[in-house]
Amino acid sequence: MNILHRPKIVLLGMMSRMPVAAWSGRPRTTCRSAEARYDVYYVEAHGCTPYSFMNEPRDDGWADAAAFIQRTCQRFGLADKWLTRCHHDDRVYGMSEAQLRELYREAA
Repeated sequence: MNILHRPKIVLLGMMSRMPVAAWSGRPRTTCRSAEARYDVYYVEAHGCTPYSFMNEPRDDGWADAAAFIQRTCQRFGLADKWLTRCHHDDRVYGMSEAQLRELYREAA
């Protein structure tokens, strides 16, 4: 398979809901295995409030969760291949909505 033309896949996750998985080897194993055959992207669109990133109700857990996802994705070589959405007010972090729609159209 030509590495320049690997099919795109989207890994759907919940790192901001259950961040313990990001500290284990599981995401690394999943991403590395998939990267051998695919162009991997990470999307988080579960709609859950990221309470583990909030100490008080007024805290912006979504921004903190997005920063956490960004750092984690950078560690796995997905620095510009991730998106998370704040369902509270429709903010989007990472890729744009247009990029996500195109990714969904192109994904294997």
